[in-house]
Amino acid sequence: MRKVIGFMGKAISKKDMSITALICNCFVITSLFAGMNWTQITDYAEWTPRAGHSSVVFNDTMWVLGGLVTTSKEHFNDVWYSTDGDSWSQATFSAGWSKRYGHSSVVFDNKMWVMGGEKYNDLGFSNCYKDVWYSTDGINWTCATASAGWSKRAIHTSLVFDNKMWIIGGLNDSIMQVYNDVWYSTDGITWICATDSAGWSQRCGHSSTVFDNKMWVMGGTNCGESFDDVWYSDNGTNWTKATSAPGWNARQCFPAVALNNKMWVCGGTDCNLDDYNDVWYSANGIAWTRAMMSAGWSKRNAFTSVIFTGKMWVMGGCSGNAPYSDVWNSATIGVEEPLISDLGMGNAELEIGENPFVKSTIISYFVPPNNDYKNIRLTINDISGRTLKTLVDEEKGAGNYNVNLNAKELKTGVYFLRLTTGTFKTTKKITIIR
Repeated sequence: MRKVIGFMGKAISKKDMSITALICNCFVITSLFAGMNWTQITDYAEWTPRAGHSSVVFNDTMWVLGGLVTTSKEHFNDVWYSTDGDSWSQATFSAGWSKRYGHSSVVFDNKMWVMGGEKYNDLGFSNCYKDVWYSTDGINWTCATASAGWSKRAIHTSLVFDNKMWIIGGLNDSIMQVYNDVWYSTDGITWICATDSAGWSQRCGHSSTVFDNKMWVMGGTNCGESFDDVWYSDNGTNWTKATSAPGWNARQCFPAVALNNKMWVCGGTDCNLDDYNDVWYSANGIAWTRAMMSAGWSKRNAFTSVIFTGKMWVMGGCSGNAPYSDVWNSATIGVEEPLISDLGMGNAELEIGENPFVKSTIISYFVPPNNDYKNIRLTINDISGRTLKTLVDEEKGAGNYNVNLNAKELKTGVYFLRLTTGTFKTTKKITIIR
């Protein structure tokens, strides 16, 4: 039976999914809120629970390729497909490419592609790959090259952009070398280095997507520190930092996708091995809004996400040493559009996390360059306009900021959050429920 999970992780029925009156976990949500619902399609897909696999959408079908059982270190080179996420069929038990995890896959030139990855040997040492394979049916695989121009690597990302395949960053675990190079190819055989040192620092476990005619790189780790920065490029050579403070915690081993004119990131882990199941979105890469603090699926990392039938899908992954084979999908429920449409321009932006809320919520605001280092004032006002509490009153540089609003001193009711930057003012309603 399919289970639907609402905004706060509460099971809800279809008749409760009204945008204007969505009741979940004792919160009444009115107006268009940045919300989602998640539906569990299956607890256990036919493929073995795994992490570090790859997924693509090809020929109106979802595909799962390779991966690793984190408990036993069993590796796979199998290929599975499904048209509904519930029933899965095995295209092949053993593809032409060797067993691996941490590889990447794309769809290009009417083919599925598998690139790089790694496998632990019997002694526990890692062997990374630099081969490139393709298939038109998931069964028969052809090696485009056994030795691509880029170094052996895993936990990298790959994209299709400007009629080319791209390889971005990654790690050679056997020599502990982390990369920030970018490569591209039009045929999978010949690879050209766009840059051997991108603007962003060396990293693996980052996420990448294509959005607004740009390539994006987000988060990741250098195997000592987790990142939460966001970068973009329209040529793979020159990279621009959109933000170093998106609001979501620094993390790695998480996916990024584009849906409904927004970029979405979810889940992942950090260098303390704390896993997440939150969901965030952005229309410009600068201002990020939390859609869900806790999605219906459990906290996890090294899972995959694809866009299929107009929905975001989550498949597999692991938490600690526990691998998963569950499949979930989600559609957005009336996500508000951010006020800022252009990178680095526009007015100040104010976003509220949970709203209504009981005890506390996160307030996110953005200061654009045209208000750089002007006095920023953020207050809570009652319905008469009287200021009850000042959260921020100081000069701020351009960027994203977060403030924790603790409402223990306020009574149940409706209040107004006012952000003032120079001559610009914006106000949003907040509701406290006890």
